[in-house]
Amino acid sequence: CIGLSGCAPSVNTQSLEAADSAKVGAPFETDRLDPNVVPKAYKVHLSIDPKAADYSGRVSVELTLKTEQKTIWLHSLKHTIKSASFVDASGQSHAMSVARDVTHEDWLGLTPPTALGAQSGTLKIEFLGTMANPLFGMYRVESEKRWYIFSQMEALGAREAFPCFDEPRFKVPFTVSLTVPSEDKAFFNTPSQSVETEGSQTTHHFAASKPLPTYLLALAVGPLDLLHNPADDIMRPDGTKLRVRIITAHGKAQEAKMALRETKKLMAIIEDYFGMPYPYEKLDLVAVPDFEAGAMENPGLITYRDSLLLFDEETVTDRQLAGYANTHAHELGHIWFGDLVTMPWWDDLWLNEAFATWFAGKIVSKYRPDWQNKIGALGWFTWVMEQDSNPKSRRIREPINTRGDIDNAFDGITYGKGYAVLAMFENLIGEKAFQKGIRQYLKDHAWGNATSSDLISAFEKA
Repeated sequence: CIGLSGCAPSVNTQSLEAADSAKVGAPFETDRLDPNVVPKAYKVHLSIDPKAADYSGRVSVELTLKTEQKTIWLHSLKHTIKSASFVDASGQSHAMSVARDVTHEDWLGLTPPTALGAQSGTLKIEFLGTMANPLFGMYRVESEKRWYIFSQMEALGAREAFPCFDEPRFKVPFTVSLTVPSEDKAFFNTPSQSVETEGSQTTHHFAASKPLPTYLLALAVGPLDLLHNPADDIMRPDGTKLRVRIITAHGKAQEAKMALRETKKLMAIIEDYFGMPYPYEKLDLVAVPDFEAGAMENPGLITYRDSLLLFDEETVTDRQLAGYANTHAHELGHIWFGDLVTMPWWDDLWLNEAFATWFAGKIVSKYRPDWQNKIGALGWFTWVMEQDSNPKSRRIREPINTRGDIDNAFDGITYGKGYAVLAMFENLIGEKAFQKGIRQYLKDHAWGNATSSDLISAFEKA
């Protein structure tokens, strides 16, 4: 994610192992979900209308209960739960009562009549919600008298959209369907699989995703325009093409021609560095007309503030293009480093953002060497050193112990000092060894989670 005020995370732990040792039975002490309740896959259906704040939905979560559970806790913010049940392996349904903690309004406790033993089963929830939080979670935007729905799930936004296990260590496939007004288009992280229209409503069924954490889910709904030029698609090693498109608000698609065309050039440099092709099924870029975050790396549906993608080619300046290229390279870098391999907990957010920032500098220096990107970075490092000289300056890898630590993780220390320190690592061990370590780290942890220690170990081996 880029834009220091636009993204945010939540709470404690030093490594993947420590993440799994969060206190069981006292969730409110650590603000961590029980590691013995493990989601394996989701099916999510939302009935949403950009013109209306209220919506409804259904969530079905395949779960493994490693130990007996008297109450299953998950995240849900301001949803009215119509029904909840647990269906065990034999097909028996156990109705569940609903509880919330007054000091943790986004925690949802579901309690069956008798405790559930260790087993696998499916949690089913029907609910009602309201899109009330502007520019966060799943939210509505009015632009030029037309209504749209967009999303910003990092870090705690998914729980505002639907009940879920909203921690990055829970990385599983999602199968999503959206029922929207028939005059609107709908997009998700994955390709459309089928469409059904009944009366004035159309249901869009999307393909099951690769394993994803909840904070990387994204959607876009409304009278959207779509720009696609087959010449800008990207050839894959197997001979197929990766389709690249830009989604805009109504009437804006033609302003995205340059951003679409240049994506192919940036991707060629990026794929060459990582030594592997783009790992997801599609690449849609969304120009969002009202977006607090600068951009967000949702795989398959990357969202951007629209000023970063929409240009008049006759008047665009190098400064505008540099802003586009640096942000775009940052988010595309996250696709491998953050999406393909994901931090288990928010204390490693620095690694996600520092790497993407460092990586963008490297890629843009190759894309447009005439911009002298490193000189700009040097100015940033000087600013960071001034900030870092303050006795109250924090560590790069700051433990997330309370929600009050969340905003602190999205600042110049994370992005700028983290960038500078990674550059020092690269200088210390050499460019080739550094790149080899990155490639090995991605290969070893693909589709899973990894920590800072895992990356350092890969560098040591390289």
